[in-house]
Amino acid sequence: MNTGTDLGALDGSQAPSATLTLPAKLDLAAYEGVLQGLTAAAPNIAIDASAVESVGTLCLQALMAAYQSHPDSFSITASSDAFAAQTAFLGAPFAQIIPQGGAL
Repeated sequence: MNTGTDLGALDGSQAPSATLTLPAKLDLAAYEGVLQGLTAAAPNIAIDASAVESVGTLCLQALMAAYQSHPDSFSITASSDAFAAQTAFLGAPFAQIIPQGGAL
């Protein structure tokens, strides 16, 4: 998992956002890293879920908590089909913020 920094607008209109690149498996082993990444990126969180193959409920809970805490500054910049399908199946409210067609 990578946490990069996107400086966004440099005119002060938008605070910098950190991009959190999620691992292929969002399972129990990935949970602590995901949680640390979300905490470090807050409040402007950009998620790259393009490599995700499976989504576990614990990591999904962390993502949903971050989304609910920062709904106006939480974004999913890229998504795999598996991430989109599995989060929708599990009831996550991400459908409206997942880019159509997967990765941008």
